Amino acid sequence: ETEEIQNAALVPGEDKELEDKISLLQNSGKIYENLEKAYLLLHDETPSAMDGFRAALRSLEEISSYTGEIGQLCQEFNDIYYRLEDLSHNLRNKKESLIFNPAELDEAISRFDQIETLKKKYGSTIEEILAYYEKVSKELAVIENFDESKVMLEKQLKSSYTALITVCEKLTDARKRSAAELEVKIQ
Repeated sequence: ETEEIQNAALVPGEDKELEDKISLLQNSGKIYENLEKAYLLLHDETPSAMDGFRAALRSLEEISSYTGEIGQLCQEFNDIYYRLEDLSHNLRNKKESLIFNPAELDEAISRFDQIETLKKKYGSTIEEILAYYEKVSKELAVIENFDESKVMLEKQLKSSYTALITVCEKLTDARKRSAAELEVKIQ
């Protein structure tokens, strides 16, 4: 039992990460296609959404000095525009970093299956499995070290017994002296 859990080298939260990774890898084609579509709509269409937003921002900038309300509206458009640009770059980076690797998917599924098998045997979460491993390891250590513990306890018992005999002999001597002194005083 302990060897199986130890060899699995479980990490808390790993099962959730594997679920996400498997979902990403299994759906990478669709994810890529939709990321590409979103990016194209923002940048490559004529006119693109970013072109329209930029034109709206320029129009507002031309009149932003006329009233504080329009100036505030222009500032909000400006913030949204730059936030949208950042999101657009993140879209592109995510799309470019998405690579489907069948071996990676197989490895993730295999690892996930291994964890699920351990969950069926030892606990419903990785944390419970690790707690079970800790408990069983301690029990196993006690069993494996039983003979050593027995020898050590026997030595402690013998030492304590010897000390007890010594104290008992001193107490007996002290009682005998006290009894002799008491007998002398009574006479």
